[in-house]
Amino acid sequence: MALTIYAVVAPGGAIVNLVEWDGVTPYSVAPNSLVSAVGQPNAQIGGTYIGGVFTAPVTPPAPQGIIFLNSPSTGAVLALPNAPQPQAKLYAILEPAAALAALTLDLGNNPQDGDTLYIFCTKNVTTLTVTPAPGAVINNAPTSLTALVLVTIIYSAQYSAWFQL
Repeated sequence: MALTIYAVVAPGGAIVNLVEWDGVTPYSVAPNSLVSAVGQPNAQIGGTYIGGVFTAPVTPPAPQGIIFLNSPSTGAVLALPNAPQPQAKLYAILEPAAALAALTLDLGNNPQDGDTLYIFCTKNVTTLTVTPAPGAVINNAPTSLTALVLVTIIYSAQYSAWFQL
């Protein structure tokens, strides 16, 4: 017997699984039901089956920006990219080979309201300089990094300023 793809549909219409079944052999998914998903590209786990229509799940937004900066050296100037969209979250993960005496992070030139930058370093940085876009400032700017401690700054368009949280 040939196996066919079926959606396991919960009573509210949520697709909780996809299974292969021959359609004949006794098989129960109670209290859920089985619906043939052959030729139905929207029949996906996390989607729905309501009123005879399969709807694909809403895709969560992709990570907005994770930057791995491996082996920066003392005195390096690292330019971070502009945020990919408004209210973006950008993660700068620094992995120097050893503690650094000095490091400069140059922020993107087009910050937007609510953009958030998370800075994480695996080693200490004694002197950190964070350079904002022209016309912007950083209130309470981080001046050093402690190994394994997350630093968060967020941009406010109202004040044309970054704020360390």
